[in-house]
Amino acid sequence: MRHGVYGRKLHRTVDERRRLFMILLRSLFGEGKIVTTIAKAKAIQPMAEKLITKAKGATNADMRQIRKVLADRVTVGILMDWAKTRFANRTSGFTRLIRVGRRLGDASETVQMSFVDAAPEKVEIVKATVPKGKVVEAKTVKKVISKKKI
Repeated sequence: MRHGVYGRKLHRTVDERRRLFMILLRSLFGEGKIVTTIAKAKAIQPMAEKLITKAKGATNADMRQIRKVLADRVTVGILMDWAKTRFANRTSGFTRLIRVGRRLGDASETVQMSFVDAAPEKVEIVKATVPKGKVVEAKTVKKVISKKKI
């Protein structure tokens, strides 16, 4: 019986799953869209929604909880900026899944996970400072007027 069991295992241990979800979420927030299998996308979609909702709260406690999941200060900064501007008018339903087709290698169903508003296309490199005075390059995503049709 599955009493009290939540989430998908994806044939991975707890640490492997946590690392996989962290990498997928970082890619989603860094690039604006990802292409992955439908099972992985459905597993991280609620996590992405909750992180965006927490970022809209914009308290220090919320930021620490987001940083605990993403483990990247630059991505957390991008998410906090987006929450103030890009997601300000929405209360939920920030992401969508678009079926792309089957992969050639194993014929698994793939989807493109992106944000509901116009998908950003152009990536611009900016420099951000992290504690200890180090300068790190980060990707920020800007909206582009022309949209690609899938």
